[in-house]
Amino acid sequence: MKTKLMMTMGALLSTVLMAGAQASGEKPKGEGKSQSGRPQGPPPHLLEKFDKDKDGKFSAEEREAMKAEREKATEEQRKVMLEKFDADKDGKISPEEREAIKANRQKEMEERRKADFEKFDADKDGKLSYEEFVKLGDHHRSEMMKRLNQGGARRAGGPKPPGGPVRGDGPPPAPAE
Repeated sequence: MKTKLMMTMGALLSTVLMAGAQASGEKPKGEGKSQSGRPQGPPPHLLEKFDKDKDGKFSAEEREAMKAEREKATEEQRKVMLEKFDADKDGKISPEEREAIKANRQKEMEERRKADFEKFDADKDGKLSYEEFVKLGDHHRSEMMKRLNQGGARRAGGPKPPGGPVRGDGPPPAPAE
C-alpha cells in the first residue's frame, strides 16, 4: 500500500513539474539541442562546403557528393598506407607488415604521451601535479576542438594513424598554406 502511494505521488509530481516547465516556455530536451547542450544538425564547415542550395540541410544529392568525396579521400589514404608499409612491394599488407603498422602507431602514441608529459610537468619533478594534469587535459580538449572546427580527417579522435585516418573517418584535412 505504501509503495503504491509513493509511486502515485511520484507520478503526479513529475507530471506537475513537466507541465510547469512547458508553461514557463522551457524547451524539453531534444528540441533544437542535443543532451550535451550543443546545437543539432550538420557542422557548419560541412554545410558551407556541401550545402549548395544553402537551405541549412543536406539533400540526397548533397549527401551523395559528401559521401563520394569521403570515399575518394579514404581510397587515397589507403594507397598512401600501402606505399608506406608494403615492405615487399607486392601490393598487399601481410600479417608481418600489419604488425609493423601497429608497432609504428604504438611508438608514435608513446612518443606523443612522453612529449606531452614533459611539456606539462612544469616543475620537472617527473610527476604531474593536479594543476599540471588539469592543464594537460585542457590542452587535449583544445586540440580536439581545433580538429572538430577544422573538419579534418581525424576531427575529434585520438592520434592519427600513419598514412591517414581509418576507414569511415572522412576526408583528410586541407593542406596548410
